[in-house]
Amino acid sequence: EAREFVGLFDKLNEVLTTTWDEMFMYAEMYFYEHGHLNVPQLYKTENGISLGNWIITQRKVRKGTVYGILTEERISKLDSIGMKWQTLNEQYWEDGYSAAKEFFLNNGHLNVTKKSNTQLASWILRQRAKKRLCELSDEQIKRLDEIGMVWEIEDSWEEKYKLAKDYFELNGNLDIPALYTTEEGVKLGSWYRSILQ
Repeated sequence: EAREFVGLFDKLNEVLTTTWDEMFMYAEMYFYEHGHLNVPQLYKTENGISLGNWIITQRKVRKGTVYGILTEERISKLDSIGMKWQTLNEQYWEDGYSAAKEFFLNNGHLNVTKKSNTQLASWILRQRAKKRLCELSDEQIKRLDEIGMVWEIEDSWEEKYKLAKDYFELNGNLDIPALYTTEEGVKLGSWYRSILQ
């Protein structure tokens, strides 16, 4: 019975290995066609194979969030065709962080306006919202703090002062309308009125 069990296990293992190798072949074809493995989750090959889900599963198996067999050899094979082990959301965050860090290193602050860099300004606003919703990890918060992230721009007098100074430089006066809101969403008009009183 033990030999029979071992034989069945060997056959099952062979089937699973073959299936993985076939899926790898589809991943390899995708890579050579597109130049990357950022396969959308719902992507299927021409013959209906769910390659997107398979790629996502490989990431999860490596992280240990789902059960599966991912040997060092398999990891190496995926690495050889450009596998990025981060999820698309993680890659998006890292790309945004890299842009924010570069901006900080060049400018000494993260006061990014939509006029100067719409994409980065939007990314920074989303990080503030994610922190309020507890959707950022402690590590992400720490990394953003290290590059001068101002989390509560509405509560920062210095930030509003800088925005008022920018307004003055642009308009030559401080006749800020009461309802004026900056591109960053700061209600500069009401803040300015409050310090005049």
